[in-house]
Amino acid sequence: MRAQLFAGPGMPAHFALLALCTAGRTKGSFAFETAALAEQIDAHLDVLRGARELGHRISAVRVLLTDLTEGRHRQALRGHVLDRLARAHPGTAFAFDDDRVSGRGYYDGACFEIRATTSTGDDHNLGDGGFTTWTAGLLSDAKERLLISGLGLERLCGLFHRHTR
Repeated sequence: MRAQLFAGPGMPAHFALLALCTAGRTKGSFAFETAALAEQIDAHLDVLRGARELGHRISAVRVLLTDLTEGRHRQALRGHVLDRLARAHPGTAFAFDDDRVSGRGYYDGACFEIRATTSTGDDHNLGDGGFTTWTAGLLSDAKERLLISGLGLERLCGLFHRHTR
């Protein structure tokens, strides 16, 4: 369920999605965070690969990563997330999105977006995620981390139609 009201086509209040969460304690050097990001993004990309294998017309998949720490973790994010995933998913584009506005103030540390293009050339957001301070606040422990993300399964099936054979 979407709590906010968005106007426009394809923005219903209720929709199916694949939600992931990873919680744990920071190990220092942004190591827990980069491992969790790579794991969740990899899982979402595996779903998209499977959808393509089932005939869904998904092209120009892009992962956009935003460092919300004013660049302090950019090197770790590049090496342990973007470069690692680029090797595992050679058909996917990976980049930083330093201009991202949405999610600032909601996500903490880093966030990402997964976008793809339909067969008609329309660009769409399929997934989004980032770190929140929910568990840190709940446990009163600043070392706690929580990465949440979602991939719009209903959106995927509705926008990226299957080839009929």
